[in-house]
Amino acid sequence: MAFGLNSRAARARAGLQLLDALGRSMAMIEFDLDGKILNANENFLKTMGYTLPEIVGKHHSMFVPQSIVSDPSYKEFWGKLRAGEFAAGAFQRVLFSGCARIRKRSGWKQPIIRFSMIVEN
Repeated sequence: MAFGLNSRAARARAGLQLLDALGRSMAMIEFDLDGKILNANENFLKTMGYTLPEIVGKHHSMFVPQSIVSDPSYKEFWGKLRAGEFAAGAFQRVLFSGCARIRKRSGWKQPIIRFSMIVEN
């Protein structure tokens, strides 16, 4: 039994190290299931030109043109994220980005996290 615990602990440490590396190298923002901003890392804030207090509690739509927000596909996008589906593609100002929910053993209880990479022409 101890072997299984050590193995799980090692996997957990490796997962935390991976998230730390991603956080240092990519722009990341975290949303609740309704699209409200919970947190963002320094890379995201610098890239987008905001401070954390300026965005926490506001909706993701603040980063999206109104024409997209009013389109039914935007509502579908958030519905898919809430359902745990992964989304990746080209988005306004951030040319490559992906969104995913973190799954717990008991189901989808974690927030939505976006990892972004800025690509300049």
